[in-house]
Amino acid sequence: MALRIGVDIGGTFTDLVALDETTGAVVTTKALSTPRELLEGVLSCVDQAGVRLADCRFVIHGTTIGINALLELKGARTGLITTEGFRDVLEIGRGNFLKMYDVLYRRPEPLVPRGRSREVPERLSATGEVLVPLDEEAVRAAARQLLAAGVESVAVVFLFSYRDPAHEQRAAQIVAAEMPGVSVSASHRITQEWREYERTSTTVVNAYVQPIMDRYLGEFGRDLGGRGFRGELLVTQSNGGAFSLEAARSKPVHTIESGPAAGVTGSASLSRILGADRLISFDMGGTTAKCAIVERGLVQTTDEYHVDGRPLRIPVIDINEVSAGGGTIAWIDAGGALMLGPHSAGADPGPVCYARGGQEPTVTDANLVLGRIDAGRFLGGAMPLDLASAVRAIDGRIGAALGLTRAAAAAGIVRLADVKMALAVRSITTERGLDPRDYTLLTYGGGGPLHAVAIARELGIPRVAVPPSP
Repeated sequence: MALRIGVDIGGTFTDLVALDETTGAVVTTKALSTPRELLEGVLSCVDQAGVRLADCRFVIHGTTIGINALLELKGARTGLITTEGFRDVLEIGRGNFLKMYDVLYRRPEPLVPRGRSREVPERLSATGEVLVPLDEEAVRAAARQLLAAGVESVAVVFLFSYRDPAHEQRAAQIVAAEMPGVSVSASHRITQEWREYERTSTTVVNAYVQPIMDRYLGEFGRDLGGRGFRGELLVTQSNGGAFSLEAARSKPVHTIESGPAAGVTGSASLSRILGADRLISFDMGGTTAKCAIVERGLVQTTDEYHVDGRPLRIPVIDINEVSAGGGTIAWIDAGGALMLGPHSAGADPGPVCYARGGQEPTVTDANLVLGRIDAGRFLGGAMPLDLASAVRAIDGRIGAALGLTRAAAAAGIVRLADVKMALAVRSITTERGLDPRDYTLLTYGGGGPLHAVAIARELGIPRVAVPPSP
């Protein structure tokens, strides 16, 4: 038997597809993600599929672990070492806001606050000539200060280092020596692009998610090997391609849209089968919802991408993402308004109805209370849901606070999720001069089919397509 396996570990569920290259048989399985022991979810899927990893010659892995850590602000405590005079590059950013005419727009807080940013004397010209030599003692002092501040990961970004990386290379060596066990991301290894703000932001995001991704991918590779896997292991990139496990561990920013990009690539293939020249790929998972445009079977790509307002200067399939998934938490703000996200209950503890200790109502709880999910058939009947707990959470946390009936409170949560996701789709269509009425909405992910019709109705999309195993 020769197997190919595709694995996606999301913030809430793990999915596996196994293809027998001899017979063409395809098996799909799903299990709860296991954040503390990530491979448990994968092995659960492997056992359900009845396959042996020793028979597998190829595993390709997509993940939303990095993007979820970024959107939920659960990454590493990060520091920045940069050229003297450029300490505030993340604070200053650019004047051309993403939403120039949105009076309520608020720029996201930098992942590295000013107190964890350090300057060191060094300078290159725009052509790469050394104007100021690197002050190695200043780098050592900066590293010691960041270590004392409890920093877990450091971004090293010097002006024009893409012309000559020598200063960054030496600074990274010093930081690694002074801060053993701390991750170090040097900008010339991450993105060799001009514009210091975008390059700094990209490198800082890499540093922010690297400890989580390095630990998780390292364990993933070792544990697969421990179960007999000896084949080729690749990780999907944000551009729709794939790279080695080792490259993914050192450059995790390139996996920020790993799982979603793989979904869009699959949507492009399905668009040709459906005969849909214009298609909107819509993926609603447990933590986020993602959407992208497919034109005539081709995905749209960009080399400058924003995640929650943070620019990334890397090649990526053009995907818009919003924190509206099945596990996204509903809450009441100080002004008494119903809010949704950005935090998610994830897989552990998960929505209240999972009966795993969750206390805060989520989109899944609201769907269950409204009867849109069958409590006895969730996950194919393998995971019955606790309707009574979901009812108590929505009544106690939302209904009582707003003076709403149970049904109205649950409907409000679902409606808010629908609106947030419709806005995400509108941003890649109407706001770019495209008419959503000319497109087919292809929906997948655990929650996609539940919400797709409401989104299509909101935007006037005439056709919704759902694959056999969404």
